[in-house]
Amino acid sequence: MSGRIKVEDAAKFLCMDAQTVRLMIQNNLIPGAICFKRGNSKQYTYLIFAKPFIEATGYKGE
Repeated sequence: MSGRIKVEDAAKFLCMDAQTVRLMIQNNLIPGAICFKRGNSKQYTYLIFAKPFIEATGYKGE
């Protein structure tokens, strides 16, 4: 497993849709996850770092 987890994989594991997980990341509710906007972009980039997410949820991967 790489150092990051896809939003879609985290959502599947948490039994949620991806948009809900994105909103939770925006509100700092997912351990080890961040989001940011680049420059003048209107879209966020989302990162879920594997180690803190695994420690908090027990995620084992696909």
